[in-house]
Amino acid sequence: VGDDLETVSGLSRVTAVDSVVGDGLFNPHTMSGDIVVGGVRASCYTAALPPRLAHIVLSPLRLLYRLGIILPDMLKSGGPDWIVDIAQSAVAASRRGLIAW
Repeated sequence: VGDDLETVSGLSRVTAVDSVVGDGLFNPHTMSGDIVVGGVRASCYTAALPPRLAHIVLSPLRLLYRLGIILPDMLKSGGPDWIVDIAQSAVAASRRGLIAW
């Protein structure tokens, strides 16, 4: 409460915070790392990795997507095994303090 959020119409002050729990998981990633939800700009990244590190780890995937080598349907299953392995290794290293961002 009290923070400012960037919205499509400018800055907006947070006046309340609520939590919603539901079934399922959806973690979209955009080329920029940002997404607009309900008119508010938010990060696509989770708390598993610092955003800068996550952006670096996902950069090969974004490049392959831009080159047309990876198609959207391939990403629905979680992406190629090698990118998943890299991401999991980065998460583990970050949690052990081997990577600080």
